Amino acid sequence: QIAVRVPEGNGAIQSRSTPELRAWVIDSAVHGTHLESVVELLQWILSLSPAHVVPLGFAFDHDCTQIAALAARRFLAESERGDVQPKGDVKPEEGVGPMAVVDLQAVAVARGGGAWGGGTPGLGKVSARWLGKDVSKKEQCSDWDRRPLTASQLHYAAADAAVLVEIAEHMGFTRAG
Repeated sequence: QIAVRVPEGNGAIQSRSTPELRAWVIDSAVHGTHLESVVELLQWILSLSPAHVVPLGFAFDHDCTQIAALAARRFLAESERGDVQPKGDVKPEEGVGPMAVVDLQAVAVARGGGAWGGGTPGLGKVSARWLGKDVSKKEQCSDWDRRPLTASQLHYAAADAAVLVEIAEHMGFTRAG
């Protein structure tokens, strides 16, 4: 998922005083040229300067595993086509590189001062604490391997991404610019 606060003055029509929050869901269960495009998009986003974009995550270890798996699938597909020639014991996941992502779960734990009872808070608890609103987790345990994803799953995924932007802003992270 990707969510952004669209800056004012970007040419878009603004109907509110606050810049619009938009979210997109990118399906990681892709193949062929779509796989290459998804990996390239993620690599581009994660390579942007923190002065322009600060990638946010929540319990980001799982997402890192997914991104590494995508990169590995792309690497293997390129190897099978002969587009790359692995040298020595190169492993597909070695091309992923470090990811500069602010993990808001870790920030919430660090700033929680024991408010979480020694446990690790979920997104719902962090949202309730920082925003004073609940986050629906209705689709969390739905079948995410089935394609196509349902409209409800897509809405859930986009809402999860969008709430991270709001939490980050309430935690004091500001937009560049």
